[in-house]
Amino acid sequence: MKVSYRWLRKYVECQIPVAELAHRLTMAGLEVDGIEPLRYAIPERVVVGEIVDVQPHPDASALFVCHVLVGEPAPRTIVCGASNAKAHVKVAVALPGATLPNGITIREAVIRGVPSAGMICAEDELGISDDHRGIMHLPADLQVGQPVSAALLGLDDDDAIIEIGLTPNRGDCLSHVGVAREIATLLNLPLIPPAIAYPENGEAIEKIASVEIRNPELCHRYTASAITGVKIAPSPLWLKRALESVGVRSINNVVDVTNYVMLELGQPLHAFDLAKLHHQKIIVKTAQPGSTFTSLDGTERQLDETILMIADAARDVGIAGVMGGLNSEVSDTTTDILLESARFSPSNIRKTSKKLGLATEASYRFERTVDLYGCDVAVKRATQLILQLAGGAVAQGIIDAFPRPEALRRVSLRFARMAAILGVSIAPKIACRILSSLGFQIAEQSSEGITVEIPSFRPDVEREIDVIEEVGRIHGFEAIPTTLPSGEIPLKTQSPELKIEQQIRDSLIAQGWHEAINYSFFDKNDLHKLGIDNIQPYDKLVHIKNPLTAEQDVLRTTAISSLLENARRNLSNRIANIRLFEVGTIFTQHDVSQPLPEEQSVVSGVLIGQRMDVGWAQSQDFVDFYDIKGLLELMFTRLNLRSYEFRRTDEMPFLHPGEAAAILIHHEPVGIVGRIHPNVLEAFDIAQERVYVFEVLVAALTKYAFERKQFSPLPKFPAVHRDLALIVPTSVQASDLEAVIVEVGQPLLEHVVLFDRYVGQQIAEGHVSLTYSLRYRSTEKTLTDDEVTTVHQRMIETLQTRLQARLR
Repeated sequence: MKVSYRWLRKYVECQIPVAELAHRLTMAGLEVDGIEPLRYAIPERVVVGEIVDVQPHPDASALFVCHVLVGEPAPRTIVCGASNAKAHVKVAVALPGATLPNGITIREAVIRGVPSAGMICAEDELGISDDHRGIMHLPADLQVGQPVSAALLGLDDDDAIIEIGLTPNRGDCLSHVGVAREIATLLNLPLIPPAIAYPENGEAIEKIASVEIRNPELCHRYTASAITGVKIAPSPLWLKRALESVGVRSINNVVDVTNYVMLELGQPLHAFDLAKLHHQKIIVKTAQPGSTFTSLDGTERQLDETILMIADAARDVGIAGVMGGLNSEVSDTTTDILLESARFSPSNIRKTSKKLGLATEASYRFERTVDLYGCDVAVKRATQLILQLAGGAVAQGIIDAFPRPEALRRVSLRFARMAAILGVSIAPKIACRILSSLGFQIAEQSSEGITVEIPSFRPDVEREIDVIEEVGRIHGFEAIPTTLPSGEIPLKTQSPELKIEQQIRDSLIAQGWHEAINYSFFDKNDLHKLGIDNIQPYDKLVHIKNPLTAEQDVLRTTAISSLLENARRNLSNRIANIRLFEVGTIFTQHDVSQPLPEEQSVVSGVLIGQRMDVGWAQSQDFVDFYDIKGLLELMFTRLNLRSYEFRRTDEMPFLHPGEAAAILIHHEPVGIVGRIHPNVLEAFDIAQERVYVFEVLVAALTKYAFERKQFSPLPKFPAVHRDLALIVPTSVQASDLEAVIVEVGQPLLEHVVLFDRYVGQQIAEGHVSLTYSLRYRSTEKTLTDDEVTTVHQRMIETLQTRLQARLR
């Protein structure tokens, strides 16, 4: 946002240096990005002249011979090429010897046989603006012969353009009056808003035009005034100078007024040629799907039903809040105008601007919310200026379509809370002065606090903390004394789950695995490839409203598919031995009525290739189920997990039958491990036979992990070793046998391990032989053979009773 320091001083009598003002504004939250000095250096030999006669050049059709009075006894003859050179018009004349701002020095010359003693100047030639459409016409009351810089009061005054980088919530400062309000508050000076008054000599506005709002949720208010009999002409120098100093090009007196008021008050306006509006009616409605509209820049734009339009009784005439249309623009032939000032939905204007690729000064302000109760003020201010510059008669009253008036918000401020937040005590009188100067009305006041009415131009102020911030930033955050924190600084703590996750990473990395990081969303077709698209909880998908791609439109319910994709890419790059794991999050939506899905942290892994790296002393064996099972056992040992088991399962379609197991801890299912089914490998385009995966819930590991390791002293008494060879049905799991052995063998049984499995001769079909090595020991004495035999025999009997086991 660019503001002119000279323009600001119309509303606040600020005399401090511009650099100091920039610092004060920055410290108050309106960061100044830059200051550009501006000065009109018009030389003294450029004087006011009056053209007394204009004749065509005898030898050049595009030139004119002008006789100009410049304060000398006789008029000077000057050759001019401007088509707007007319008799009895005051102009700026550069006399011979004058050096213009563009570096040109004027000399007497003969142009096509006619002597020329000077030059009649255009605005750009004097550095006043970029306008080169013709010579500059000066006010008729200026004295001929005096320097232009002195004749045009203040033209030689210094100015500075201040560029402010506003945050999106401060739409109220997208205007000179808004910034002046901040300055007046900072310097404790009065704000001088523009006075608005004009005669209403025309017909009643209701007889001239009407307004209908069909989408009140998108157009909150629409005001309009009508002026008849206006004369479109170039703007006066002061208006051109004001606009062009902040980068806005001058067009004509009516359009320039709308831009001037927008920059003055922050309210965008638009002027329609009233004669071009069918039935002089304005309708605010959304566009027809598939329709087109040609905007003021001459571009035909495709519309849809989300774009708010301004229409008359027969057609669209403007894109609401963005740009008007060619079919209703003000031109040189316009005599009657309808002036619009409205408030539109900020989100709708933002979407429209992005969709059409059309950003304007108006849309920039509407996107940041304009003052709901400032529409009528702006339209009246513009009406006043148009009447002064273009003449005409103003209709009586204004149109004010206001379907849903909003009450001003009230917020309570506690002085004690303000002191606690800011860390400094600010006198209530000072706080009230600051808020009142910013436009807040003090509705109620007591010794404990105040209630303020929030001005309509500050929709960003909603709560007590916002009001406290307003007081604090004006008081000066730099004025708040620096204090060190008090009290004890708590020690850094880490959640148990994060500790377990780190231990998992350390364990797997120590075993030669590499960590992968994948997106938390995936292609739901991956579930179909795994064969679990209809199996709970994998099918409880969470859909993303705005996915990055169509293939990543749901949050993942398993990380295995992501790791398989990682494996495929590594294999395609000739990496044969793959050991990848990921500690990530999966999401399931069990109850659609709940606003948020369930999030669970899991550790997942994929194992492919040879057991050992290539070497002369290592056998080149491929990994199998027991490698990945052993990996998990080492990880569980590191976490001090007890009572875990691997139970065979055929419930996972993506795992190979016979090489799949559910992982249980204290009989609670916590994960799965196994070999990927060949059909799944084919679906993922993985050309390997042996691919092993696992996935375990981190929360379950956290629940059952022991925080501390327990120390056991070295045994004092010898152990007794026994073997136990059993024949059991193949339906009996080894873990079930081991559980019974441990249960019955307590407290003497110290260790049990399965060291042989046999199926073949001497073993009946449907049965299997399992042989365990048992170690007995007492912590109190040396065991006798009878004591061990008693326990051993009771163990055999229990196994026969519960699991139909028999000795081999």
